[in-house]
This record gives sequence, structure tokens and C-alpha cells, in this order.
Amino acid sequence: MRNMSIVNKGRLLSPEAPGRIGGSSSITSQTKKEKDMKTKSSGFMAALLAIAGLLAIGAPAAQAGWIQTVGGTYDYLSTANWDSGTINDDFPATLTLAGSQTLTFGANRTTPGAMDFLYGGNYAIQLRGEGGNRTLTLGGDVTLDTPGGSSANLTIGSTTDGQYLDVNLGGATRTFTVRSGRAIDLRNTVSNGSMIVAGNGGVVRISQVTGSAPTVDFTVEQGSRLDFDSTTAGVTGLTRAKSVTLQAGNLTVRGNNTANSVDTVTGAVTAGAYANLGGINYVTLTPNSARNTRLSAGSLARANGGVVLFRGTNLGANTIASQTANNANIEFTTAPTLVGGGGGAGSTTISILPWALGGTTTSDAGSTFVTYTAANGVRPLDTTTEYATSITDGSSTTNNVRLSGGGTVATIDNATTINSLYVVANASATNVNGSGTLTVTSGAVFIGANATTTINANLNFGTAQGVIGFTRGKNSTLNGAVSGSGGLVFYQPTDQPATMGSSGTGMTISGNAGSSTYTGDTIIHGRIKVPTGFLPSGSRTGDVYVYGGLVFGGTATINGLYGDGLVRRENSGAATLTIGDNNANGDFGGVIYDFGALSLVKTGNGTQILSGENTYTGATTINAGKLQVDGSITSAVTVNSTGTLGGSGTVGNVTVNDGGHLAPGSSPGTLNTGTLVLSAASVLDFELASLTGPSDKIAVTGDLTLDGVLNVTALTGFQAGQYTLLTYTGSLTDNGLSPGTMPGAFTYGIDTGTSGSVILNVIPEPATMAILALGGLGVLMRKRRT
Repeated sequence: MRNMSIVNKGRLLSPEAPGRIGGSSSITSQTKKEKDMKTKSSGFMAALLAIAGLLAIGAPAAQAGWIQTVGGTYDYLSTANWDSGTINDDFPATLTLAGSQTLTFGANRTTPGAMDFLYGGNYAIQLRGEGGNRTLTLGGDVTLDTPGGSSANLTIGSTTDGQYLDVNLGGATRTFTVRSGRAIDLRNTVSNGSMIVAGNGGVVRISQVTGSAPTVDFTVEQGSRLDFDSTTAGVTGLTRAKSVTLQAGNLTVRGNNTANSVDTVTGAVTAGAYANLGGINYVTLTPNSARNTRLSAGSLARANGGVVLFRGTNLGANTIASQTANNANIEFTTAPTLVGGGGGAGSTTISILPWALGGTTTSDAGSTFVTYTAANGVRPLDTTTEYATSITDGSSTTNNVRLSGGGTVATIDNATTINSLYVVANASATNVNGSGTLTVTSGAVFIGANATTTINANLNFGTAQGVIGFTRGKNSTLNGAVSGSGGLVFYQPTDQPATMGSSGTGMTISGNAGSSTYTGDTIIHGRIKVPTGFLPSGSRTGDVYVYGGLVFGGTATINGLYGDGLVRRENSGAATLTIGDNNANGDFGGVIYDFGALSLVKTGNGTQILSGENTYTGATTINAGKLQVDGSITSAVTVNSTGTLGGSGTVGNVTVNDGGHLAPGSSPGTLNTGTLVLSAASVLDFELASLTGPSDKIAVTGDLTLDGVLNVTALTGFQAGQYTLLTYTGSLTDNGLSPGTMPGAFTYGIDTGTSGSVILNVIPEPATMAILALGGLGVLMRKRRT
């Protein structure tokens, strides 16, 4: 070993210090005989492999998984139906069905892992019991990704007693991923776990008179659908689920023509949010024209500022008790909280649910707000009788207001108060003008636009959360300043295109909105473009949650950044996004990108996590607090005094200035960097466990300038031996790494003698002198943490 330093009780012994440890390296060379034997052996094996390859030419490729292609009934548990006699629950993409198949289970089965239905051919598969009711216990997730056509669906179970196939989720959360336009139909009992419905366009159906999941918590992800199917004649409904959480997902309830049906969720239906496309949640009821269909749930809940659209044929038009045919009803055991004047049916002062839209057809995109009564359940407001059609400037009312028509539909020059505002889309430009402030006590505002709709007046939401909806694909503009203490939610009824490329998509916030004073969190479910000064920072509290798309028109400063959406600079040219003001924390799993040179600055003492694959091209500067990169950023990173770069992701070139910290890992883990330059007063913070367990590490692709101070925190199992702290692929400039805070009872050495590595030698203190006397530190250090 060479270029080695020893730390004794926290004191670094430099290579020039008296008593320094020397060492040497040796390379054991192979003899000619050994080389010849190795060469001959390698040549023989290569020949065998070549022969094997020639023999294999023209042979059909092995097909793993199910091998039957002809339509018919087969024994699922017969090894003769599986490639190599191995039942692996895989219907591979190399399999093409020539007809629909029924696969029977003569015994219970527990899958060792996932079930994948990827086969070709536009034919369905049914799994059912045989010779008695059976149970399929899942050891993994289920995927239906059949490219053949809309008939290539999967049915699990049967309505015939003795052929039931119950699904046991194995005490875990299972994800059912269903291709768009396909469906998994569960016809018997589902139990013992939770289910995520994923796939963006696929359907999981709890159906028939026998399909139920009374103990299962469902989560329905963006664009996917959970279907309570009571369409079979005579089905009166069942307890279909314990709870349903919609994350920009869909819950559909369907009835039949011979019996009124009530499908039940014993717990909550929750309106939540999902990832990077925004959008809202849908609850749709489709009754048969001859009967009534009802959804009954324990309560209505909300997560992450979610918004829900309730719709259905004649939804809430008649009482629940009347069970009126061709009508739908939605009821909750615990009634949702409404905001408004408390007026009765037909009144413009009726109270509403601010974070919900409604419609009286199954295809309604959200044409009105909703109310709730015990008698009727959820009911969309009547657009002709339950809205005022104008605003009187300077008045204070509890009216729900619906404005329509082109041109200036209202002028607000004085303080004016209403309960809610719905602006109807018009073929020509629509404006709400004035220099005054319009207070919306419920917080509910929806801005429809066919051409352009512009709100020039200021908006105040008081203590309520402002919930502002707008039409996707059209130009909605908010120019007035926004005030209030409840924060804001922006949403659009349909999801946002992933590229956010069109300037005409979503809402533009501009003008006097840059002088807004509102506080509280800003939650984005659609696509909005904001000016400098709009989002809270400085004296204004509140973080930003992006589940849709956030576009900066220029430089911006925010507190914490959360969510999984898209954040970008609007156009070319340099701009800076500063995050972490007010010492805020943040956790963002989405993508930050640009069309110009967007730079990122971390400020404040909090920790901001970035776990997405960020592609912005400007520099990253950490002035204070911690930026934890668990995903990736491509730009160069500069860490200044009191700042920390950490995480288990990948970053560009890194420079750590005096007082800056580099803390690899996410307790613990490996941070990947480009070229790394450490200044003389920079600090490395490492967490080290056992030699065989996970510990922090830095992997440098490029040159390394080694300097600064090393701090080590001992995790469980920390021991004597060698820990590789850093690896590098380029050249090393070794200015020396000094000890900082180190665990006691050990002596430490920094070894840079091995090309491409910086190694920490950890020596038990009592043995130090003996090793020094032997001059054989390398003998003890046989274990090496890499």
C-alpha cells in the first residue's frame, strides 16, 4: 500500500509524520504453464459453445409458460399444459390464442409470484373452480396486457356454485395492471389484502351476484376504472368494497333492468390525486331505464386536494326512498360538509361541496356544482334555478353565481361577496373585469372557456381553500391578485398532456396576479403558468404540490416542492427556480425540465428531496439546507457553506466549497457524481455499517480532487476493516482528507494507494501499536467494504 494516512484517536498522521506506516504492493504473476492451461481450457469451452450454437440453428425457441393455443377447457394445474412441465402462471407474449379458453382449478393454488397475461389473439380467458369452490392465493401482482383486441379479457371466478374461484390477495397489496380497453372480471370473493387498479384505461370489475370484496381497500390510479357491475338481471347489489381511494381514477356503478340495485362501500370513498398528468376523480352511475341504481358509502373523504365529479343519469333528481326508475343516487352514512347560505332546493343560496362538480348524464364533464341532502344524496345544482345570473358590484350575498355570454359579463370595482362562481364557456371571449375584489366564501370557482375567459378582478377566499377549475385545452386567464389564508387548488376535469407543450393548454396566471398575498399550500391538478411573485415565499407560508404541470413564466421563489408532476421553464432564456424558502422541506418525485437554461437554487435550512429524472440544463446551487437527490439531475452542482448535497441518485459534476457538506446515501446509499472537487474546508458526512452491510459511498465518474474533513456516523455493525468511501474513473489530486467526528475505540487511516479508490482503514485501538511495530497494516485489513 502507498499514499496512506493514519488517524490515531482523532489525530491524522500524515505520510510525512514521524512513525508513518509504510507498505508495499505486490503482483503475483502467472507461470507460463498456468497461462497455457487457461488458454487451452478457454479454447475448448469456446468450441463446445460454438457446436451447441450450430446444433441449435433452426430449432424452435423455447416458450416459457402456458402452451395451449386452441380454444377449449383445460386443467390449469396439469403440468402437461405448461412449458417444461413448470406451472409459472405466465401467459407470454409469444403465445397466440386461436380461441377463448376456460382454465379449471381442481384444487386451491398459491402462486409463487406474479400472474402475467400478455398473450396475443383477441380471445378471453376464464379461470374457475372445478369439482368444488376453490381459492387462488396470489403471491404477486396480476397484469393483463393483451394486444389482440377488446375481447382479450380475463375472468376470475364463476357464478355457478361449485365453480367459484375466490381470490386471496395473500395479506399484501396487489397491483392489478390492466391494458387500456381490457378488463379483469372478479366474480367471487376477494379478500385478505388491498388492491391497486392501474394501467390508465383498463377496468377491474367486481361483478354479478357473487362478486364482492367487503374487506378490501381499493386504490384506483389515474385513468383506470373500478366497476361495480350489477347489470345481470335480478342482481340487487352487494357490499363491493371496504374502501375506495381514487387517485385521478374512476369508480363506476351499473344497474340492471329487473331489480333496483344498491352497491355498498362500507368505509370511505376518497377523492385523491395522482402523479404527473393531473386530472380529477370520477364517480359515475349508470342505471337501467327500468330501475334505480344507488351507491351507498360510509363517508366521502379527500386527500391531496383532490376534486371529484359525480355524474349519472338523473343523479339525485328524486329521493333515495322513491327508488325512481332511470335515476341514480349516491348516499353517505356521514354527510359531507357543505358551504353556503343554507338555502333550500331551488334557491340560489343553497350550500355546496366546494371541491366537487356534478352532472346528470353519464358523460357530463362537470357542468355544475353539487349539493347534498339526506333525502336525495348527491345532487348537481339546477343550472336554471339555483344560480344567480349576475353579480351586483359592491353587494354581499351568499349566492351561487353562474355567468354566461360573451364580452364583459361582470364588473367588480368594489368589495363584493358571493358563495361560488361558475363561468360558462362561450364561443367568444368572456371577461370578469374591474379593479375591485370579489370574495368567494366557499372557494369554488370554475372557469369554462371555448375561446378565452379572463378574470381581471381580484379574488379573495378568506379562510376557505380556493378551488379553481378550468377547461383543458382552452385559454383561461387569471389576472387578478389572489388573497386568503386557506391555500389554492387548481384543477382541470381531464388529465394534462404529458409534454405540456401547448401554450393554449390550461390556465395562464399573469398581470396583477404576481402581487398575490394568499397563504397556504398550492395544489396543482392541471396545467398552470405562473408569473414571478404568485406562489408563496418570503413572508407568505405554504408549499407547492404539483400533481399536474407547473410552468414558470420567469424567475420564481417557492417554499417546499412536493408531488410527482411536471415543472418547467416556459420559453428559452435563462431563469432561476429557488426552492426551500422559509426553511421549508420538500419531496418532489416528478420532473423539472426546461426549454431554456433553468437554474435551480436551494435555500433555507430544510431538506428538499428530488427523486425524479430531472433534465433542466442550468446550474444547481445549494446555498443552505440539504438537497437530497434520489433520482437524477444532469447539471453541475455547487455546494456552498451551510449547504449539503446528499442522496442515492446521480448528479453532474460537483464542487463542494468551504463549509459545504457532501453526505452520500439516503441512510445509507451510493451517490453517483461526475467530476468531484472538494475544497480544503469542505465536509464529507458518511454513515458506515458492517463490512457486509450497506454503507455510504460516492462513485465519481471522472476526476477527483480529495480534500476537506471526514465525519463518520457508526451504524449498527460498524467494525474494524476497510471501507471504500469513494471510487473514481479519472485522475486523483490528493490534498489530504482530515478527520472530523469519528466513532471512538478505533484508529483510522485514509488509503489512496489503490488506483480508483479512497479507502478508510478502521483499526481496533488496542492493536494499533502491535500493527505499527509489525509494519503490517495490510495484513489486518483483509476485509474490504466496496
